[in-house]
Amino acid sequence: TLSDAQARNDATLSLGVIDNKDLTWVNGALIGTTDSWSDKRRYSVPSDILKPGVNIITVMVENAWGAGGLMGPEEVMHFESHQGSKVQLYGPWQYRIADPADGAPSPAWTATSGFSTIHNAMVAPLGSPALAGVIWYQGESNTGHAQSYERLLSELVKQWRDQFGSDVPSVIIQLPGFGEPSLKPAESGWSDVREAQRRVAANDPMTGLVVAIDAGDRWDIHPPNKQIVAKRTVDVYHALAQRKDMFEDGLVPISVTREGRGVKLIFPQLDLITLSSARPIGFELCAARGECFWADATLDGDTIMLTAPVSNDARFVRYCWGDAPLCNLYGRDWMPVVPFQIGVK
Repeated sequence: TLSDAQARNDATLSLGVIDNKDLTWVNGALIGTTDSWSDKRRYSVPSDILKPGVNIITVMVENAWGAGGLMGPEEVMHFESHQGSKVQLYGPWQYRIADPADGAPSPAWTATSGFSTIHNAMVAPLGSPALAGVIWYQGESNTGHAQSYERLLSELVKQWRDQFGSDVPSVIIQLPGFGEPSLKPAESGWSDVREAQRRVAANDPMTGLVVAIDAGDRWDIHPPNKQIVAKRTVDVYHALAQRKDMFEDGLVPISVTREGRGVKLIFPQLDLITLSSARPIGFELCAARGECFWADATLDGDTIMLTAPVSNDARFVRYCWGDAPLCNLYGRDWMPVVPFQIGVK
């Protein structure tokens, strides 16, 4: 509520931190929008949209992850007239939670999710120098629509080759673990993106895969253990350049076949090890109708045998599936076996 004097002056609306995207109106006029989970909102309000008495502030908030909304702190939430007086705004607000819906398309110029900013402003101006390689660590924002990730990533690699040379090696860092651990077999957008990354590398002889499933932090989307990721990235790059003997696309089975009531997986090396258990954990057998069940696994050299209630009907095998699964199967050099989903022959 404004006095006559307050309504005659331009003002500043201060709302503190809003997580994470807002559009803000005063009396139906849009005065500002910001996409940030850490920036305090301060918007200029021209006097021609103000009036003596009741003025309505409306804020639409879109939250992408975790807690969201008007985060304050309350001492910075106020309306300040340029004639010097303040109206505090940390009291009760009326609010309504919108019906679930897909987010509106981002403007092309949005800093991180626009359709043109990153490539047009950061990549295209480089021209066409001959690069020694490209490292790609991304995918967290695609976990809600992972079905398109394999095609998009394949096209992106092709675009790099068109711009920087047809023989440019590409190293994809597979998403680490983040989020809730797996209590039972379930779908996972994080795993879907990991599998798309694995397939892109497997289908391109000049693209390698860095396994990072054990380098994540289930509470922090930006895990701090960068050293192990960096070392593995260097190793994969050298493998692509044929300067190091390793599996540049990660360690996965070379065959998955039905055997009696079980499923047999054969790996390309003998010296697999399991941590904290005599048996591998994290395997699932999935039936044609889509149901998945934990599978009992035994390891013998390069061979793993799986059994589960649906083993005679299994159509594909999953390993290390979920947002932040526990996986204990490793190859030489302490390299974790790649999370995968592979059909049974």
